[in-house]
Amino acid sequence: MCTDMVSGPVTENGKAVFAIFVGTCAFLIRKYTSHPVGIGYAILLGNVMAPLINKYTEPRVYGKDRNMKKIYGILSVVILFIAGIFMLTGLDKLSQRRKEIREEKIMSQVKSYIFQKDLRYEDEEGIYYEGYVFIPAYDEYENRYYLVLGETRGYGSKMIKFAMGITPDKRIAGVRILEASETEGLGSKITDEKWMEHWRGMDSDYKFDKEKDAAAGATYTYKNIHKTFNDVLVKSKNLSKDDSQAEEELDGEGGATDTEGWGEEETETQDTQMSETEELDGEGGATDTEGWEEEETETQDTQISETEDGEGGATDSDWEEEGESK
Repeated sequence: MCTDMVSGPVTENGKAVFAIFVGTCAFLIRKYTSHPVGIGYAILLGNVMAPLINKYTEPRVYGKDRNMKKIYGILSVVILFIAGIFMLTGLDKLSQRRKEIREEKIMSQVKSYIFQKDLRYEDEEGIYYEGYVFIPAYDEYENRYYLVLGETRGYGSKMIKFAMGITPDKRIAGVRILEASETEGLGSKITDEKWMEHWRGMDSDYKFDKEKDAAAGATYTYKNIHKTFNDVLVKSKNLSKDDSQAEEELDGEGGATDTEGWGEEETETQDTQMSETEELDGEGGATDTEGWEEEETETQDTQISETEDGEGGATDSDWEEEGESK
């Protein structure tokens, strides 16, 4: 589409300027706005710029200097368009922020309407489980509730978006229809306060009652919603079982770690006792060794004295023999 000859520039330099302009606009739109694909808007802006690009990129007439006013004109127009894109980007971000604030306000009202009590919501622990978003919430006694966000099909072409609260005993705490486009006077009854209020306290064993749960002449939407609510309650029970199993597994792993820790403590205790014993034995051993060294020293002294006496006795015998011989 960018190379379309009918809507694009016809001059050689104009084609290059057109390509650069379209590429820059596409990058800015995709980078700084919420539109995932900006090439279509970029080409439309380039087509608007095509007459000006043709005017300011005409070939230079031989023998004449370039008209610098045309170049300045092109730069001015490009700068104005880029400034316009940034302005649109700022407006887009502002509208997105307003939308987020509005959604947060609506969700706060929905939470208050469904549970009718102060709960601590752990949005970071929310999980997507089998088609629904489960957001855990806790009261002052750490009882776990669930805020469920989901959608189901009605009689109309659009999906019905809803929010439902689940109590710790797996009953419906409240229901709020967030978005629906059902037939006026028939399926549109699902947005009535009275109809949403009568679901409080229902569990998964509740059977569909045409007189209470549906409007006269319309049952498809109401049966499908009843089926969806039961499905959410069943999945919440399964989710609680999975969480319990996960906690048991974690406790089991923690127990093994504790056992290892006890073993390490016992080993450290034994090592400490052994080291103390060795220190005591070492001190006592040092004392015994000193005594043994003293005994050995006395024994050696005795042996040495005997040896000296023996040598001396041998000398006296020699003297006696010499005297007798004389």
